[in-house]
Amino acid sequence: MSELWTAITVRLYNLWDFVRVVFHYYRNTQFARVDLSLLMSYFWKSPYRIAREFDAQPYGETPLVTMEKIARMAHITEEDIVLELGSGRGRCVFWLAFFIRCRVIGIEYNPVLVAKAKELQARFQVPNVDFIIQDMFTASFKEATVIYLYGILLSDSEIQKLCVAFSKLKRDVRIITISYSLQEYCPEVFRVIDSCDVSFPWGTTKAYLHKEFAKGGT
Repeated sequence: MSELWTAITVRLYNLWDFVRVVFHYYRNTQFARVDLSLLMSYFWKSPYRIAREFDAQPYGETPLVTMEKIARMAHITEEDIVLELGSGRGRCVFWLAFFIRCRVIGIEYNPVLVAKAKELQARFQVPNVDFIIQDMFTASFKEATVIYLYGILLSDSEIQKLCVAFSKLKRDVRIITISYSLQEYCPEVFRVIDSCDVSFPWGTTKAYLHKEFAKGGT
């Protein structure tokens, strides 16, 4: 019964979220075409089902209204290069490219999701967007000025592994995480400089914005 109620709640949230997306963002007709085409490409088989069939892992993504709030908190501008780790079907990647006009790189290890996103990018000739099939734990982060990590289902050891990789980045890179801060895992390297409440289909939590502070200074 609880699983049924969860499914109903998520569907109702997604319907409400779609109404908000249409109201806030579909005035940009080019984005509307891309987003509607993206949603329709999963009409017969959802990304949730594709993810389960690929590696039996649950699928999740950031609502666009939530992504806008996170982008404002992190002061993302068109000068940034944003790296999304676990970009899923790429909806946030396209939103950032259209509304922030920054360069965005989506890292996603599910080849079906990446192929669909690349096809839409080519069809609509969306600039400043790249999708790469790669495991986030082996990806290169050196181009990024902002890293967005949804990653709510990562284990403690996986987060620690990413902390090691992030600690090798330039000091001015901003890193955004959901539900947990890197400062909890590596307080000698990362400091939370801002946070905000954010909404997802499964509930409300916090987004954390970090910078490194341990390299050559305090």
